[in-house]
Amino acid sequence: MDISIDFLAAKDVSAAARILGAAFVTNPNSIAIWQRQGEAEKAKQAAIFRLLKLERPYSKVLVAHDAEELVGVLNMAPWPRCQMKGRDTARAIPRLILIAGGGVFRGVMARAAKLQAVWGSHDPDRPHWHLGPVGVAPNRQGRGIGTLLMRRFCSLADADGMPSYLETDRPENVPFYERFAFEVMDEAVIHGVTNWFMWRDPGGTA
Repeated sequence: MDISIDFLAAKDVSAAARILGAAFVTNPNSIAIWQRQGEAEKAKQAAIFRLLKLERPYSKVLVAHDAEELVGVLNMAPWPRCQMKGRDTARAIPRLILIAGGGVFRGVMARAAKLQAVWGSHDPDRPHWHLGPVGVAPNRQGRGIGTLLMRRFCSLADADGMPSYLETDRPENVPFYERFAFEVMDEAVIHGVTNWFMWRDPGGTA
């Protein structure tokens, strides 16, 4: 592989959203919220990531390319804009209703709101880069692409002298992030799913 890591270009936003939708539709939190993991949920998950992450002006998004093919995405947002609040939330709700669908909106959004509330209560109240989502195209996972994205992220965070924070709902992700000097600071069960909250001080080995 000849993987290059760059910042997201406007022409790649749709492809980046599709990768995140496909990578996350099988995550425990996503299954608990949507209660399905089909093509429709994959598309809705992609649209939500595009709206809430990739199109937010203060996010930085790294992408991995193999030649011309986009194969991985990493989103990082600065504290305190990493959590949706107030005006940002109000502006997003009409589009979220359209994405989720009227018939399932109330249940899906209630479950999503609970997840976000618990996540928000754990988010440290001090400057940091908030990492996530991080996703690799399902047919390219296990080939080191996530590692390359994380190395670039850590180098950027260290250059800023900024700590980093993330949430994960996959137990296998905990040792992966520990390789980059993240440490578990807390955990919580949400909709029956264990979520881990992890912190990294700048200058950790990666």
